Amino acid sequence: MFKESRIAAYIVICILVFALAAGTILLMRTYSSHSIASFQECKDAGYPIMESFPEQCIAQGKVFINSQ
Repeated sequence: MFKESRIAAYIVICILVFALAAGTILLMRTYSSHSIASFQECKDAGYPIMESFPEQCIAQGKVFINSQ
């Protein structure tokens, strides 16, 4: 009986690990599929705006400058 419960626990752990990995992959694909291409897109996406003149926004390793 102890052996059966141990096997069941391993199966549950494997399912949880698989679900977590699949969720992480889907989340990463969702966020990486939208590429930021302008200051306004960066700002609208909620990335930080630096207090400089002109304003600058940093997203995905790029700096976007407000040209308005």
